[in-house]
Amino acid sequence: MNPIMIIGIAGGSGSGKTHVTNYLLKNTRSSEIVVISQDNFYKGLCENDDPTTYNFDNPDSIDWSSLESCLHDLLENKETDIPIYDFKTHKRKVDTIHIKPAKVIIVEGILIFTQKQIRNLLMYKIFIDAESDIRIMRRIERDIQERDRSLPDIYHQYNNSVKPSYDKFIEPSKKHADFILPNNEKNRFTGIDMIVNHIDLFSTFTLSPKISKYN
Repeated sequence: MNPIMIIGIAGGSGSGKTHVTNYLLKNTRSSEIVVISQDNFYKGLCENDDPTTYNFDNPDSIDWSSLESCLHDLLENKETDIPIYDFKTHKRKVDTIHIKPAKVIIVEGILIFTQKQIRNLLMYKIFIDAESDIRIMRRIERDIQERDRSLPDIYHQYNNSVKPSYDKFIEPSKKHADFILPNNEKNRFTGIDMIVNHIDLFSTFTLSPKISKYN
C-alpha cells in the first residue's frame, strides 16, 4: 500500500487558505494531489433554519463523520465520494464527487483543527494567521460575488456568528498547528516554501503524474 500524506490547512474565513492551497499545487513537484474542502461537508439546513442567522462557523454545522470516513477511505487507497453543498439553497445536491486516492491530500477548512478525529489523520497542520481586516474584506468580496449575499446580511453574519466563532473555536485551534503562516502587511505566508519542500521530499516515490482539485 502506497503511503499517503494528508495536509490540513486552517484559518479564519478569508485568511488565505485558497491562496496557500493554490501555491502548493503550483509549486510542488508532487505528481498526485487531491484537494478536499470542509465546505462540502456542511449539513443541509432544516426548513425552519434561517440561513441569515444560522451559524456556519460553528463545528456543529459540519458532518465530521462523513469527512472522517472519506479520509479513511483515501488513506486505505480506496475510492470515495464527496458530497456537494449548494450555498444558495443550503442543501446538499443529489450528485456527489467521486475521487480516487492520491499521494498527497490537502484538506482545507476553517474548523478542521477543532476536531481531534480529523487532526489525528493529518501529517501536517498549517494555520493561516491573518489580520481581521484582511479576513473581513476577503469574505465580503467572496460572499457578494460567489454566494449572492447582500452587504447588510454579510455584516450581520460577521458580527453575530463569524467573529464570535473565530474567537471561540478557530483562533484556539491554532495551538494544534505544525506550521503557522502569517498573512499581514509585513509578512505574506513566510515559510510556505518549507512546506513545499516537505511535500516534494514525501512525494519522491510517486509513480504517475496527475493533479486533481475537488471543492
